[in-house]
Amino acid sequence: YDQTYDINPPRERTIILRLDDVQGHLWDKISINLTDTVLSRNMSITLALIPNRDIDEPIKNYLLDKVKDPRIEIAQHGTNHNTNEFKDLSESDAYNLAKLGFDKMADILGVYPVTFIPPNNEYNENTTVAISRIGLRIISSNEGEYNLNKTMTYVGYTVMTKRSNSSDLASVDNILNSCEKSLP
Repeated sequence: YDQTYDINPPRERTIILRLDDVQGHLWDKISINLTDTVLSRNMSITLALIPNRDIDEPIKNYLLDKVKDPRIEIAQHGTNHNTNEFKDLSESDAYNLAKLGFDKMADILGVYPVTFIPPNNEYNENTTVAISRIGLRIISSNEGEYNLNKTMTYVGYTVMTKRSNSSDLASVDNILNSCEKSLP
């Protein structure tokens, strides 16, 4: 079905901090520390949760405590986080896979996400149609992407702080300069 909604883009310069791969275990202390650091600076953050991974108790309890904080958005980061998980799927397959993750997030945290972040930022048009049917209204993916239509808002990234295949972190100056250049 066609789900239309009003989109009110920010009227001022906006930087969105997005932390991918939130799941726990090896990453729980890092995710918690980064999120607390952002919140201590009175900033907002989007936490991209992998719903079909075994989320350990420390991160689950932390997220359950934080879901009420308006500065935190819990986004759906794929379902299983497989390589190119949503890149070549039919609409039906994309719907079934995304719905599995969406329902799991509702079960685990009582959260119904509005933002979908495909693993490795890879998806196809079938994916956007499928996730809009579920109720997801924002897709965060491709570098430099910013577009609005009746059913979806596309919000890409400006700069990555770290790529998974690289041990090099982007410098703070590089991040700030990239963001400054991209903001009107």
